[in-house]
Amino acid sequence: MLTVFIGNKLAKEIVEGILNEFKSNPMNIELKARGKFISKAVDVLEILKRELNISNSAIKTKTDDLTSREGKPIKVSQITINLQTKELYVKNSGDRRVECGNNNTSRQNRCEDEGI
Repeated sequence: MLTVFIGNKLAKEIVEGILNEFKSNPMNIELKARGKFISKAVDVLEILKRELNISNSAIKTKTDDLTSREGKPIKVSQITINLQTKELYVKNSGDRRVECGNNNTSRQNRCEDEGI
């Protein structure tokens, strides 16, 4: 599983990094963010849903009790988003190999048409 902590980087840069890693090794992805970066984590999620073949996503939230620089207790919201991706797999269809499960629409349609 690839765990990505969302912070100061632009959402576009985060997505590009995830996609580059995903090309070499398809896997499930976990996004984590706290406080003001939660909205950026949701933006990254939505972009990844468009780019990858996401079959399921689970969202967990919680509140962390931290101490401020002044020593006062504070509560900070945290989100964890787990993305389940449909893995790329290869099936034999007669004498030809057919790749299914990636984001290529024509391949995916061919796999569905042939019942793979």
